Amino acid sequence: MPENKPPSKLLKQLGAAIFFSILGIIGIWYAEKFLPKEVTHLIIAVYVLVAAHFIGEAFVYGRIEKHFQTLLAETIKKFNPIIEQCEASGITEVYKNREDIGDAVIKCVKKAKKRVLLLGIAFSESVALKDLADVLNRKLSVSEDTTEVSRISSEGVKILLLHAYRSPSVFRALLETEPEKVSKIIQFHKLQNDSEDPMFTTRLFKDFETAYATLGTYKIPEESIRFYAHAPTCWLVIADDTAFFQPYTFGKSEQTANMCLGAQFPVFKCTANPNSTSGNAFKILEDHFVKMWLTSSWGMMTIGAEIQDKQRLVNKIFDDRFPFLAEVSKALNSKKVGFERDRRAHPRQPCKSNLDVVIKNNGADIPATVYNYSGSGIALKITSNTGETLSTGNIITIDASNGNVTHQTSKNIRQKLLKDDQGEYRKFEVRQVSQVVEGLSIVGCSVLVAV
Repeated sequence: MPENKPPSKLLKQLGAAIFFSILGIIGIWYAEKFLPKEVTHLIIAVYVLVAAHFIGEAFVYGRIEKHFQTLLAETIKKFNPIIEQCEASGITEVYKNREDIGDAVIKCVKKAKKRVLLLGIAFSESVALKDLADVLNRKLSVSEDTTEVSRISSEGVKILLLHAYRSPSVFRALLETEPEKVSKIIQFHKLQNDSEDPMFTTRLFKDFETAYATLGTYKIPEESIRFYAHAPTCWLVIADDTAFFQPYTFGKSEQTANMCLGAQFPVFKCTANPNSTSGNAFKILEDHFVKMWLTSSWGMMTIGAEIQDKQRLVNKIFDDRFPFLAEVSKALNSKKVGFERDRRAHPRQPCKSNLDVVIKNNGADIPATVYNYSGSGIALKITSNTGETLSTGNIITIDASNGNVTHQTSKNIRQKLLKDDQGEYRKFEVRQVSQVVEGLSIVGCSVLVAV
């Protein structure tokens, strides 16, 4: 149904000119019949002046105003390259954040007749999944367009949400969680006790299960819904030839208490431009969605099975990535801000090659393996109780001449860390010693920094 547009300024001026013309004709007729000739001539003169004014307004001034507006627009674009670049890229509007676009998105989705493509984590912020699903459910149910919604076929509807039980999701969930709770999550997976996993009470995990349950209550075909395991990159809604795009970030404004990441960044509205040969933002976003859809392998049924098996899946992620996730927890728990939270100049990595070494301390030999290492330090796990002990402040060397060096990591540690550029063994200072009983052996996790 076409919208009722207000009359243009030109039509208003023409209407006023016609009205005053009729009024003038009546006035002249009356004056010639009942008034003196001098008064009649005065009325005719006033009428001519008024008519000339309206004709000028309607035609001459209207053209001048239009030309001025065109000139002003060209001048603004010339001296403001942002506007010109946005126009060339198909970016038509920029919104402060997602809170400002709820009504605009819903309106576009309601009017869409060809396609509605949704990409996000769980659509839990500002533009709610429930509201979108309600609109889509009505669009799929009606047999013809209504005043509320336009009809759409199921082939044109695609919803793509995040699969929570994958490592990119776990990492993002930790970033969106209070540091104290992150510590509890790490401790839970370190001890592997039988209590409830606090990971499933994080915002991202709860939103994921809520989104799955929400979609299950509507008659949206299952073939229109998928879940992706990629790292979340953006929030995206495409309705016919209009796209609303918001890049995801790991950062948030210090001015907001909302722990959810991503919703506060500006949102860009793009429209399709078939005449553009390059830099078409809409085409790029459309292709992004297509690639995400084609490479996502979970649907409603398979995700339902994953939810039933969620504890095993999350346990596996922590087993495989525990050193990294533990470092994430330490970084997030720091009371410092910005780069002051960086705990060391050289990032540390676990040694997966099981390089055997011998710690040499004042004539005593202590067998060990490399636990982790960095560009300036190393941690060793003592493998045999020889009766010798290490203390903070000891100056030692580490001999790896008999260790297995077939792994490239072992070669790098032996050649670049344990020895200097002249091939001599470096000296290390023992900075920390911790003892943990494992069976009959004593394991010493020592952080040693080169001196």
